[in-house]
Amino acid sequence: MAPTEVPPNPSAEPRLAGHLFLRYKPFLGVVSLRRTLCQDRKPNQQSGGVSGGETRCYTPLLAQSPPPLRVSTTKLEAEMKLLTAQNYGLFLIAGALAYWLPDMLLHAISLPVPVGILALTFVVPAVTVGIYFWIRRRFPQHPRAVAFLMLLGVWAFGPLGLAIGMAPLGGTFLHAEKIGDFLWLWLMFPVSTFMMSTYSGSLAGVLLVTLALLICAVIGGRGLAASNHLMQPTGQERPAAD
Repeated sequence: MAPTEVPPNPSAEPRLAGHLFLRYKPFLGVVSLRRTLCQDRKPNQQSGGVSGGETRCYTPLLAQSPPPLRVSTTKLEAEMKLLTAQNYGLFLIAGALAYWLPDMLLHAISLPVPVGILALTFVVPAVTVGIYFWIRRRFPQHPRAVAFLMLLGVWAFGPLGLAIGMAPLGGTFLHAEKIGDFLWLWLMFPVSTFMMSTYSGSLAGVLLVTLALLICAVIGGRGLAASNHLMQPTGQERPAAD
């Protein structure tokens, strides 16, 4: 039995043509626009017209990509250096406040001698190291700088913190007639910090926090160097940790 031939549906062809036109209309529009922007140039008269006509096409302005943004490298480096300097100053002040505020508070409370010495030796350094880890989580790119600058803040602002802390106990460093002598004494840090903390009972805590922050700096620097070694491809220069 011969297969029956299905008669073509005359209404299907216009629908199919309309569907294809709507689907490829954007492409056809770009092609037609590009064709209208192509200009035929005359044959080259010097070569005797052998080369034939040359076609030069102009790309529509809407199809052109925007020019790349050009950022001044010098300006960017200056802004990065300014931001780094601000962070370093923040670490310095944070170290001074983290250590000497609890120290001044303990001196103002006037605890018994054994309890006060133990608190100055262990509680104040523990608070300082805890604040170091909190700052390090916020600035993971500066593990060693956080430790070293906080330690510098402890020693650099030691005379001021000790002078304020010893004022309730009868200290006269901040009296008006002795401000000049105190400023000269302050400029002599870290020697003045060592001497004044000896008399106030804070020397053991200062030495303990110094040792703790130095260990944190060494461990933090090694951790950042190891992470850079894993993240950087072989053969590329790796940035140094700070």
